[in-house]
Amino acid sequence: MSRTEAQTGRFALPFLLGSLFALCGGGGAALLALDPIATSRARAELAARGIECDDRFAVDVSLDLAAAQLAPTRCRLMRARHAVALDLPEGARVTLFGLRPTEVSAPLVRLELAAATGPDVALGPMGPLGVLSDLGARVGETARAAAELAEHRPPASRVERLELVRGGTPEVTLEGLVLEGGEPLVLRVERAELAAMSGPMGISARGELLRIAGEATPSTCHVEGDLALTARLPIVGELSHGTHLVLDGAGLDGDAPDIAVTTR
Repeated sequence: MSRTEAQTGRFALPFLLGSLFALCGGGGAALLALDPIATSRARAELAARGIECDDRFAVDVSLDLAAAQLAPTRCRLMRARHAVALDLPEGARVTLFGLRPTEVSAPLVRLELAAATGPDVALGPMGPLGVLSDLGARVGETARAAAELAEHRPPASRVERLELVRGGTPEVTLEGLVLEGGEPLVLRVERAELAAMSGPMGISARGELLRIAGEATPSTCHVEGDLALTARLPIVGELSHGTHLVLDGAGLDGDAPDIAVTTR
């Protein structure tokens, strides 16, 4: 597999919706076709990118050509290294203007990650609380996802809830994700929740980020937000840490990304 093919599957939401964008932007003939033909063309676009969707996959273009609806579907990512499937339990909607997509919206998106852990992350001042909450691997996945989105230049997008899932459990849940598009890609997230982690002897940790904002290119990202981490330790009790977190990533389009966390 070439490096380009491997990168194609790493964060598949742009590709899944991208096939619909290509259909919508490819000219009036595609839009005026019957929905089964539109669905067949979109499925072929996905297959060419190594994405196989289940039998529910369907595209429905409105009669006024103002919008297109993607039915609920789950897609396997055949060329992925860091993700194995993408699930749209409630489908997605594309708003059109002049046969071009102006906004994509989805109530819920689940990206199922591969079993391997994410890239190493320098946690800086986070110390043991960062380790306990598995903050490094989780922000690493988030940084790489942002860069891969930027690589494929999505239009303005809104996702009410995006879950990065590993082994059936959401590791990071983003609520109120807004992508403004453009280059660099500008993003905002109302809230990100890190799934609670349990360790030996009753150790546990949880965390959340609020008011997240940042920008990303195919190789870099800069994201900031207000972080709250809480850990419970035997004998010691509960420890909390609140700070303004800054995440910077470089080389995110390669095999050895440099991702670091600092605080202000």
